[in-house]
Amino acid sequence: MPILMPSVASLLVEFEVLKKDSRRDFRHRMLPFIPPDSIDTALTMPSPQPVAQFYFYAPEAWMKPATKEIIAIVKNSSYDDKQVIDEKGNINVIGYQRWLRHNKTALDNTLFANDPERQPPYILSVTTDRYYPDDQQQQRQQINFIDGAGRSLQTALRVPAGDAYIVTKAGNLAKNKRGAAKQAPTTTRWAVTGRVEYDNKGLVVRQYQPFFSNSWHYIIDDSGRDDYYADTHYYDPLGREIRTVTAKGYERRQQYYPWFTVSEDENDTAADLTN
Repeated sequence: MPILMPSVASLLVEFEVLKKDSRRDFRHRMLPFIPPDSIDTALTMPSPQPVAQFYFYAPEAWMKPATKEIIAIVKNSSYDDKQVIDEKGNINVIGYQRWLRHNKTALDNTLFANDPERQPPYILSVTTDRYYPDDQQQQRQQINFIDGAGRSLQTALRVPAGDAYIVTKAGNLAKNKRGAAKQAPTTTRWAVTGRVEYDNKGLVVRQYQPFFSNSWHYIIDDSGRDDYYADTHYYDPLGREIRTVTAKGYERRQQYYPWFTVSEDENDTAADLTN
């Protein structure tokens, strides 16, 4: 289980540059830095900022705030509302589905279907490259999505403008008439890591190639890309990698023995594939 951190955290340090006898004296002191209350605010904060780095945590991004209608219906039922709605007013998905099975109501499971506001838990880190108050200061913005086991699902890094895949509100890549993912110029371009598939032991089976996206949001389906390929990894019962099938169909093998190991690359296994 991941550690749930506060919703917002930041470093409240300003670096002040003074000139003394042709030397630079770097001093720092605490300043009233107002942390952003949303990720949209954090991503649009202008430069320069009087902090070296700050973070925005969203451990409850996968949950949905309860509306007044839902709160009233749940509280009027005989079911324990604390199992459906937490103390912060968010709906527990599992508790909500369990509640639906025991109560006849107009509400249904479509409440969580294709909701663009629901995202996996994520952390935004913003790092400045210059001391305040340099007008040339730039910000490095990176968002890391994690799953319930604390493993990285997707990482998005802000990059200069250019062509990128278009992401729909549902979290999919927009496609053209041929079924291929569409690209277009954008000023908000993100370098996004490809999807990672894990086995039941938490080992990486496939990791797809990174690509450019016009949105930082988590991408559910990126299968329409032209470069949608990945190596496939196989492991033994001890979790050691024993075979890799590359995206082009070639193989790498690793064999383990009590006193030695055998490593074979694509050149060693090419004859086996052609026979």
